[in-house]
Amino acid sequence: MYKESGLDKETMIESLLDHHDEIFPIIGESMFFYKGVFSDNEEITIRDYLLRRFCKDFPDVNLSQDSLDSIKKRNYYGLSLMHRYFNAKGKNYVDRYKKYINEAETKGEIFMCDYLLDFLKMFRFPLIVTTIGFKFIENMLNDGELSYNTITYNLNGNNRNNLPIGKNVYHIFGSAKDSYNWVYDEKLLLNFMHSFHEKDFMADNIINYIRNSKKRMLVLGCDMPDWLFRFLWYPIYSNHDADGEQGYWISGNGVEDSLDNFLQEVNYASNADVKYILQEMTSRKKEQLSVNEEVKPKKDKFDVFISYASEDYEIVKMIYKVLSDRNIDAWFDEDGNSRIIEGQNYMNKIRESVPKCKYYMPIITESFLKKSLLPESNLSIETSVINDYFSTLDDDFKDNYSLPIIVANQKFNGNNIDTKLVEGLAMLGILKSHFYFQKKMLFFDAECQESFLNLDWNTIVKKSL
Repeated sequence: MYKESGLDKETMIESLLDHHDEIFPIIGESMFFYKGVFSDNEEITIRDYLLRRFCKDFPDVNLSQDSLDSIKKRNYYGLSLMHRYFNAKGKNYVDRYKKYINEAETKGEIFMCDYLLDFLKMFRFPLIVTTIGFKFIENMLNDGELSYNTITYNLNGNNRNNLPIGKNVYHIFGSAKDSYNWVYDEKLLLNFMHSFHEKDFMADNIINYIRNSKKRMLVLGCDMPDWLFRFLWYPIYSNHDADGEQGYWISGNGVEDSLDNFLQEVNYASNADVKYILQEMTSRKKEQLSVNEEVKPKKDKFDVFISYASEDYEIVKMIYKVLSDRNIDAWFDEDGNSRIIEGQNYMNKIRESVPKCKYYMPIITESFLKKSLLPESNLSIETSVINDYFSTLDDDFKDNYSLPIIVANQKFNGNNIDTKLVEGLAMLGILKSHFYFQKKMLFFDAECQESFLNLDWNTIVKKSL
């Protein structure tokens, strides 16, 4: 028995919007579809596509209608059936599974539901978890403005290192790129769940991040059976207390009765209308950003102008907080979304804001340096605006105008990013040489912020200038 809806849609949307900074989505296969030559250009599920490919390549495998329906509809059991039927006589199910998916993706025949894509681009979540063993999400989100790292749970290895700074897609069921250590049938699923609960192999990296950041789970299109969700939930939240909704479950197939009872016990809100909820959240967030821009009081003066690559938004927020705590008034794109608000000319906003700031503060990371190499990137255009303003300054202030911050533990072309590297890039003309004097460079380490916090900011940023 399945329950179609739990919490009403409007209440669900309001709760999600109120807590959007605390959410991390878990995205399953049903949020993607195939459309191409094997579907007569109609939308079909990824599972249906795989089955059609196997049946075409192996016509000698005769399946009953019940078997075909089970493969299509019964989640991981369906994968096991497909493995059993198409791995006989050396047909190498796993390699062909990967081959079929990779071919379809290369041809542009695998798509994310448009309402999910819009939702993810609008909210720019720092962490996305997926049960899919392929890089669908990263490939569809990484567009120059957004950039997600790929992190994979290591079935029999170390999962203790902290998640990288920036935005991450975490493949909790492994990666198809990693030989046979990814979930392609029920047996591998059980191996992963067993490892996930083993002390030596637990996903401490993601568990610690979720707990420390007090993140709420948003399950989208995963269609997990009751037992599987419980085993995933337990190591993360078993000792976690939260007020209000602790998490959210939105699946177009509804919720199994036994799972619905468990969701209520752990204070999860559920609803079946994925499309409507995500579309409404995206629309309301976009409207909110537009209104905020209109009503936000315009300031005439700032201490520093923060320039950064959009991929580094999360770490820039940390730096911004330190500056604010030290009574330094910094300008930066606080929403991280302003460039995508319909009808807004972001560069005009930059041209208006730069002259209001006493100092220029570039945040130097791998992403910052890579985008500095692209003349058409927003960052390069922004730097040109700042450089034009710099030329108008009095000569006695130019030496003090730039305050570069180098983010620790970053690499560029395989080399550690440090003062020597930055100065070298400035000498080569990749960076503006007059902005990058070694004596003016500062360092920020997200894992150890104390030294940055304790800098003599009154001396660094002179408000009297």
